[in-house]
Amino acid sequence: MFDVIIPIHKTQPEFLKECIDSVINQDFKDFQCYMVDGTPAEWEGYKENREYLNEIVSTDERFHYHVENEECNYAGGARNQAISYGSHEYLVVLDSDDWLENNHLSIMKEAILEEINPNVAIWFGIVSHFIKIPLGQNGTYERRRTLMNRYYDLQFIHPNHHSLFLNTTITYPVGMVMKRSEFERAGGYDDTFPIGEDSQILVSVLGNPFEDKVFRQVRLVDECSANYRTHENQTTQKGEQLKEGGHNDYEKYMNYDTKRELIGLPTATLDNKLPFVDEQYWKWLVSLDQIKNRGYLVVDKEIVTPTRGWEHLLEKEEE
Repeated sequence: MFDVIIPIHKTQPEFLKECIDSVINQDFKDFQCYMVDGTPAEWEGYKENREYLNEIVSTDERFHYHVENEECNYAGGARNQAISYGSHEYLVVLDSDDWLENNHLSIMKEAILEEINPNVAIWFGIVSHFIKIPLGQNGTYERRRTLMNRYYDLQFIHPNHHSLFLNTTITYPVGMVMKRSEFERAGGYDDTFPIGEDSQILVSVLGNPFEDKVFRQVRLVDECSANYRTHENQTTQKGEQLKEGGHNDYEKYMNYDTKRELIGLPTATLDNKLPFVDEQYWKWLVSLDQIKNRGYLVVDKEIVTPTRGWEHLLEKEEE
């Protein structure tokens, strides 16, 4: 039923293992997993990751490991390559430093089977976001868990405007499911995008209301079964893949407005209202872009202060 797609690029071994183990442990077993690795062989964690992945593919025939083709560009190219190896009807998007709960595929399967609208092409769920926020200079930090993608106002959006709605906010595609047929109709990921290819594929599949005549919809699955990780070695946080691609102005690509410009879908404004659209509805759609932290809910946080051992007492005596 599912092809799970995982691009890999300089992923910390402990994160990669947690990601792959979360797929292995799914309680729904009808899937294949395609991993495409663009990590340079000289990278410090390459050998450990390669040994682990070789062990997985040798013991579980559902898992397939491929080295990224030379002509591949960025994460979009790696995803396209991985998808080309499979044939299942539904694609599951997962980055190699994120992970799924054991029931994620079961939840998505039920949502797909219960769907009565043939124009729904994408399903996404609530995502947990784990982050550490430094506080001061003594190593103290806030550990926070936030639920994201809680976009319940999606139900009020016109069927042809789903891409516009998603363009007003950040959608986290961890564990997102797409129909393969719709992905192929859209031409796959645009691998010329150094960043933001996940937003680009949403617009390509759902349709641009300012230009297109074919539209599809997304469905929010009101379950939290996927986890997004932010960490100091995250390549998109550091812009490493952009630097490697020769983008000296890589910081520009980290800007959300730049991503919107790249995907070619204007933000809804009072000046570009589509014809035959209710004015009050359009004003509401425009207002969504002004609401900060839409769809976010902090559910757990704590302040963590590193404990000091007895070593600092010795240092004081020596002084």
